[in-house]
Amino acid sequence: MDFNFTGTVLKIFTKNLLTIISFFILFVAIPSLAAEKKNDVRVLIDISGSMKKNDPGNLRQPALKLLANILPTGTHAGIWLFGDNTKTLVPSGLVNKQWKKTTGDLARKIHSRGLFTNIETALSTVTAGWETADQLQRRSIILLTDGVVDVSKNPAESSASKARILNQILPQLIDKKIAVHTIALSEHADQALMQRLSQATDGWFEIAKSADQLQRIFLRMTEKATRPDTLPIVGNQFSVDNSIDEMTILLFHSNAGSTITLVDPSGETLSADKHPTTVRWNQNESYDLITYDQPPPGKWQFTGATDPDNKVMIVTDLRAFASDLPNNVLPGTSFRFTAELTENGQRITRSDFLKLISMELEHRNETTEPTIKILSDNGLQPDDIGADGLFSANIDKTWEEGPHKLVLNISSDTFQRTIKHTFNVRWPVNVDLNKADGNDYYALLITAASDQINPETLVVTAKVHPPISRSYRLDLSKTDNHGFSATIETATEAGEYSLDLSITAKDIAGQPIKLVLPAIPFGETVAVVAMDKIPAPKSTNWILIGGAVTGLLLTMTAGFVIFLILRRRKQQEPLDGEQAESSGELETKESLEFDPEASENQSEADQDSSDQQDSQEDMTETDVEEVDVLDETAAENKNENPIAVKFDDSSASPDDNELPNPQARTEASTTDDAISLPTVDGEPTDEIDIDDIIENQKAGK
Repeated sequence: MDFNFTGTVLKIFTKNLLTIISFFILFVAIPSLAAEKKNDVRVLIDISGSMKKNDPGNLRQPALKLLANILPTGTHAGIWLFGDNTKTLVPSGLVNKQWKKTTGDLARKIHSRGLFTNIETALSTVTAGWETADQLQRRSIILLTDGVVDVSKNPAESSASKARILNQILPQLIDKKIAVHTIALSEHADQALMQRLSQATDGWFEIAKSADQLQRIFLRMTEKATRPDTLPIVGNQFSVDNSIDEMTILLFHSNAGSTITLVDPSGETLSADKHPTTVRWNQNESYDLITYDQPPPGKWQFTGATDPDNKVMIVTDLRAFASDLPNNVLPGTSFRFTAELTENGQRITRSDFLKLISMELEHRNETTEPTIKILSDNGLQPDDIGADGLFSANIDKTWEEGPHKLVLNISSDTFQRTIKHTFNVRWPVNVDLNKADGNDYYALLITAASDQINPETLVVTAKVHPPISRSYRLDLSKTDNHGFSATIETATEAGEYSLDLSITAKDIAGQPIKLVLPAIPFGETVAVVAMDKIPAPKSTNWILIGGAVTGLLLTMTAGFVIFLILRRRKQQEPLDGEQAESSGELETKESLEFDPEASENQSEADQDSSDQQDSQEDMTETDVEEVDVLDETAAENKNENPIAVKFDDSSASPDDNELPNPQARTEASTTDDAISLPTVDGEPTDEIDIDDIIENQKAGK
C-alpha cells in the first residue's frame, strides 16, 4: 500500500489550522446572538361595538400612543384594527421618530363601530410575510379584545371559526416561532382562548379589569416583545454614563394633576415648561414621558412617587442582553439564565473590562422570600466556558404557582444596566378538593388545563396518606371532560390527611410531560385546597428528635447508675454484719480479762458463734440477710438475758484465769449443770438450731 507522506501532513495541518481559526473566531471576536435578533411587532386592536361598553373613554388611544413612544428605535412594527374585517392603521415599518409621530397622530382613528369580532381573519392578516421561522427575528403579536370569536349571526359559523383558530392557525404560529401576547378587556372576553394562544406560543396573557389599566399592560407587553435597554432606578435616582446617546424616562403620576421635575447632574431643574431643546417632554394625565438626546453623564433625580412601572430606557452602543427566557413554565422547572455585554454588536470578552463587572440576579415571587444569585464567568457549572464574556446562573425554586420576577443588575465603576423578566408558573391540571356538606368524605375533581395540555392524554395516579393507618392508592374515575374524580373517606380517622398526585400528559405542541405535585394536605385543619396555597413540604424536626433521644439516653444512664449503687449497698450489708460481730467479740474479750465468770460465758458464746458461722456457709444470699437480722437480735438478747455457762471445778485450776481450751469446753458441756445440747432421736447433736435458741431466749429459758 502506497503512503503519501506529503499529502497526509498537509491534511493534518489544514485540519488543525481550521480548528485554530475557529477557536480564534469563537473567543476573540464573538458576535452576540441576542444582538443579531431584530424585533418585529404587530399589534391588533379590537374595534367591535362591544368596546363602547368596555372602553367608553376610548383609552385604547392613549395606550397606543404610549406603546408607539416606548418602542425601541430600530424595531419593525405595524398596527391593525379589526372587527368584522381587518384594516391597517400603521403599515409595518422601521420604528423611528417619524413612525412614532405618525402612529400617535393616527391613534385618534380607533373607534368602536365594528359589527363582529373576527379574530381568525385578524391573525391571518397580520402574519402575512411570516412564512417560515427566522432565528434572526423575535416575532410578536399583541392582541387586544373584549369579546369572543364572533363572525356571523349564525353561532355555528362562529364555532367553526374558533375551531380553525385552534386547529389550523395556532399550529402555524407555533411553527413560525411567533409569540402571541393577549389582553382580555372585560370578563366577557374568551379568556380560555386568549390564554391558550399565549400559552401555546410562549406569549404573555393579562386581564384588564378596566380600560384604565391598558397603558401599564401595553407597557409590559412592549417589554415582552422588544426587551429594551434600561437603567436601574434606586429610589428616585439613576446614573447616566458616557455611552448613552438617548434616554426615554417614563414616570407615572401618583395622582391626577401631580407635577414631575428632573434634576440633572449639574443641579439644574427641568420641567414640562422649562427644558432644553434637546428634550421632548410629553405630559399625560397619568404619566410623563421625557426623551433626552445626548444626556449629560452623572447622577439624575426626579420628583414624584416611586412606581414599579417607572422606566429609564436608553439607546446606547454598550448594551446588556439576556438569553431568551421562557414566559410560561411548569412547576419545578429549572433553566439557565445567561447574560452578556455587547459593544457595537460584539460580545465584550476583554478580561480587563470583565473583571470590573458585577452581575447580581434577584428572583422573587408573591409567596416566598427573594433569592440572590451572582452570575459567574469562571468556567464552573453552570457556566460552560470561563472568560468568554457569557455570565451564567441557574434558575430553580419554581414550585410556587403565579408570576415570578427576575431582576438582573449589572454594575461597574462607570456604568449600570438592568434587565427585568417575568415568567408565569402554572399547573397543567386544576385540582378541586372539598369536603361534602354533612358528610365525612372529601370530593376530589381533577381537570386538565386545556390551554397547556391535551386533555385526552392526561393520566393521573393518586395516593392517600391517612393520619394513622397505612397509605393506599386511590381509585379514580374518568369524567366526561377527560378529567378524574374520586371520594376520600375520613370518617374512621380524625386528623390531617395528605394526597399525592402524579400526572403524565402531552402538551399542546405534542411534547410529553411528567410531573409529581407537592403533597396536598386536607382533613380537620383544611376545608378547601387551592393549588396556589399548597405549602412547601414539611421538613423533619431534627432538633426535637435529637432532644428526645438525648433525654432517653440520660434516663437510661441514671437508672443504670442507681442500679449499681443499690447493688453495691446490698453486697456490703453482710460485711457490715461481720464487722459488728468482730467488734462484739473484741469487747467480750476485754471484759473477760477482768471477770472470770464473764470469760467462761464468752467462751460458750464463741462456740455458738463458730457453730453459726459453719451454718452460714451453707446458706443462700437471702439467708445471709436473715442471719444478720437474727444475729443482731441475739446480741441484744445476750445483753439482756445472758446465758450462764458453768465449768467443772475438777477440770481446771481455781487460780487459772486463762480461757478454757476447746477440749475443756466440750467436757464442761457434758456436765449435768451445763446447758443441754439439742437432741435428734434422743441422741445429743452438735447442730444448733438458731430459731430454737431465739425462741428459748424470748421465753426466758
